[in-house]
Amino acid sequence: MPDLNETEAYPLSPVQERTLALAGPVPQLCQLTVRLPEGVGAAAVEERLAGLVERYEILRTSIAVVRGMRGKYQVIAPHASCEVRESPGNRETAAVTERERCALSLRLEVAVADGHLLVTAPALLADLESLVVMASVLRGEAGAIGDLQYADYSQWRRDLLETAADAPADDILATLRPESLDTGRFAVPGTDAAPRRTEEVHIAEAVLPDHADPEAVLLTAWTAVLSRVAGNSVTMAVGVDGRAHPEVHAAIGAFSRYLPMTDTVDTASCFTPATAAVRNALNGLRDNQDTLHFPTHRWPFGFSYRELPAWADDARCDGEPFVLRLECDRRPSGGIRVSVRFDAARVHPELARSLGEQTLQMLPAAEAEPGIPIGLLPIVPPADGLRTGEFNDTVVPVPDRTVLDLVAEQAALRPDATAVIGADVQLSYAELLAAADALAGRLADAGVTPGRIVGVCVPRSPALLVAILGVLRAGAAYLPLDARYPASRLQDMVDDAGTTLVVTADGAPVDGLEGPAFLAVDGPGAACGAPAPVSGDDLAYVLFTSGSTGRPKGVMVTHAGLTNYCTFAARRYGAGDGTGAPMDSPISFDLTVTSLFPPLIAGRPVTLLPDQVGLERIEPLADSLRGGSAFSLVKLTPSSLASITQIAPAGELAAGTRTFVIGGEQLTFDRVQEWRRDAPGVHLINEYGPTETVVGCCIYEVNPDDPGQGPVPIGRPIANTRLYVLDARLNPLPLGHIGELYVAGTGVARGYVSAPGRTAERFLPDPGTAGERMYRTGDLARMLPTGELEFLGRADHQVKVRGFRIEPGEIDAVLTTHAAVIDSATIAREDIPGDERLVSYVTLSGPLPVDTLLEHARGLLPAHMVPSVIVPVDAIPVTVNGKVDHAALPAPGTARQDLSTAYVEPRTDAERYVTELFADVLKLDRVGAGDDFFTLGGHSLLVTQVTARIREALGIRVPLRQLFATPTVEAFAPCVADALAARLRELDEADLRPDLAEEVTG
Repeated sequence: MPDLNETEAYPLSPVQERTLALAGPVPQLCQLTVRLPEGVGAAAVEERLAGLVERYEILRTSIAVVRGMRGKYQVIAPHASCEVRESPGNRETAAVTERERCALSLRLEVAVADGHLLVTAPALLADLESLVVMASVLRGEAGAIGDLQYADYSQWRRDLLETAADAPADDILATLRPESLDTGRFAVPGTDAAPRRTEEVHIAEAVLPDHADPEAVLLTAWTAVLSRVAGNSVTMAVGVDGRAHPEVHAAIGAFSRYLPMTDTVDTASCFTPATAAVRNALNGLRDNQDTLHFPTHRWPFGFSYRELPAWADDARCDGEPFVLRLECDRRPSGGIRVSVRFDAARVHPELARSLGEQTLQMLPAAEAEPGIPIGLLPIVPPADGLRTGEFNDTVVPVPDRTVLDLVAEQAALRPDATAVIGADVQLSYAELLAAADALAGRLADAGVTPGRIVGVCVPRSPALLVAILGVLRAGAAYLPLDARYPASRLQDMVDDAGTTLVVTADGAPVDGLEGPAFLAVDGPGAACGAPAPVSGDDLAYVLFTSGSTGRPKGVMVTHAGLTNYCTFAARRYGAGDGTGAPMDSPISFDLTVTSLFPPLIAGRPVTLLPDQVGLERIEPLADSLRGGSAFSLVKLTPSSLASITQIAPAGELAAGTRTFVIGGEQLTFDRVQEWRRDAPGVHLINEYGPTETVVGCCIYEVNPDDPGQGPVPIGRPIANTRLYVLDARLNPLPLGHIGELYVAGTGVARGYVSAPGRTAERFLPDPGTAGERMYRTGDLARMLPTGELEFLGRADHQVKVRGFRIEPGEIDAVLTTHAAVIDSATIAREDIPGDERLVSYVTLSGPLPVDTLLEHARGLLPAHMVPSVIVPVDAIPVTVNGKVDHAALPAPGTARQDLSTAYVEPRTDAERYVTELFADVLKLDRVGAGDDFFTLGGHSLLVTQVTARIREALGIRVPLRQLFATPTVEAFAPCVADALAARLRELDEADLRPDLAEEVTG
């Protein structure tokens, strides 16, 4: 601790206090490398250095704790060494050595290397401008040099700020808060908790037109780029030299600092007026810099612009530890060295490089299109454009055959191999093709010709595959129909598709369906012989998805698209390496395509699990995996993956499959964490793709180096597919920018059946390939520095819940058909992590029990579109623009809703246990004995929680299907009691929960 008899101690300046407060584990340094005049060597430099050190107290100062005083002080020594080292290496190596030396000594370090002078100092003692002043003296240049001592300046600054405490600008700066660019999305894997470390990437030597205001132009562009990436205006901290007064112009010390600009750049404005506004803001900032207070926030974004002398080769000043800072050093020649300094623990180097290049790319773009808003200027750097070209270089040969042809080839190679495994029946490839040919012949006899669309409404059984392949063998396209759908919805689908014939298991009509004829899968008639000829442009199937107008829309998928996807999936997912795939989802869900065709064309069987829907189908799948089925692949949604691990741990299920293909909704790393830890040999592939691009168009395989949380990227395009992230003008967007995702290539569907207007709206000309089209997904995405795409939600209000694509507007259209409903707004909510559900808000003309309205919805909507909760409200909140204000819609309450059945107190201990369990899972205050789990807001995912909790608490296994079959408390409680009674016969009574054990033993 310094002795005050030998030194003098002074308070820190405000600049030093801020530098110290924001300092990380590595000291902040400034360094200047300059060319020495001919004949000037280390001896001459050392002599001049001695004079500087003697003259300026700050060069003899250290920052330390002083005995008997609180806090840190500037401690000035009467003398200090003045050594100038001669480095034998080149100046780049010497610069690194000098920085390391200065970081340890925390004092001025001077060296000579390769004809250059290197001056390095801690940022607490000297800024870059001070190093320029010192370097000019050390080079032997004559010029004005100040007499101001930094300790005097420190006291003056403190006094000045105290007297300016009421300055209006203080209030403005005090209200500013740093925005956050979501740099975590671009973080280097595994470095989330790494210490702050700053790196630099050189961008270019920029040359601006003579008439330009380089500082304002570059600051405007840099701020605009970050604002576009962040999705909102950002506040920029701008470097000021702190030398507004003449006495400080040539002084030495820590004067410069960063102040936040109160005016942000509006990306909706054009570049020229935005630059003028930035220049005015800069002038105001510098005019008032001595009287401005500012909070001790760590500003994430910075900008510095410095004019360096001609003899300066390189300048580096760590300054404040920003996440991202653009450094612009201008030379007398007019060139500007542009670099980006970034926190390498938080920002990927490729992102830092691209952001700097985007900044420079904005300048010619703004000059070429001065009337275009900043937010729409094309700013893709050449390197990013090259990256996109490589990203979309996916052309691979595809067999000039249909999926049906490829299945027939396998039948010829292995006629006796098993193709389909049902509950009671198995079919070989030969038997499957023979049955399909027989159906195709009968379809032809019924008037089906190539190009027609034939409905298929057959339960999950070998007959279902016969029906699908039979329709394809007849040259027609199949239309999946689920008999569990409301009749009105099935009627809309059949009418829109122009379907006049529907294949059913036994030829019986589908209830409520009027118009088409019906044909049984099996029956007398001649086989078709050779399949009807079709081309790649012909339709393979039509699949209906939710429509925003209240009417579903049918996607027309071609044979070329289906073949491209299935051959890719068979190869990439290893369909031929195991025992095929289980099929456990409805054929009306395009996820089923992955389970059906890739195994068949790879010579492996399709195993048909029981024909159940929702989470009821998860238990048979889990049982199959637990039994060591060794499937080649299993296709499922993230929700289903989470559910099977609630039934059994990942390690216990790992022998069931080589690969999980996970799609239908956004996948997060926490959903696969258990599998990565306990089943590392199982491949986990995130597959993205709308129905309009044949199931999947983009994949990413989870790898061991990935982080443990956050969204899993959707990766790269599959074979013969191109993906574009575009802005509103259909311009490509650079690295890191959020835009709408467009898909082009072989997999793009023909359009929507009987809906040319909808087709024209979503299927657009591909700007990158003449004569081809691309599909506008409505999904938001951005390119990551690692070369993968990341999915970021929807540009509209469409949602995906448990793998199903849903247009909330279709639900609202159905709800408002009830006479008592005035208005409706439906959203997907995730008030509890992992529990995403549909919630409908309705305004009513009078009292209406919620369960009555739910029954109305069930009669008109598929089960996956029926809201989990309906919340009556006085009015639907709207924004100033008259649109529904989703953020203002309240979370569903915990009170029991108004139902048509009265509340009934639980009467038995079993009922009390179940009501408590239901209330806890559904987050309700109370549940009655007569209440229905699903009417209260339960859904299939929550069913797994109920059964898992029963298993954990009581040691008994209640099948998932039991709660679907007996959803009321009074019906479900006896099932729990019976299961416990059975368990009681096997276990000692002392191991059971006493209250239930007492009841069941009666």
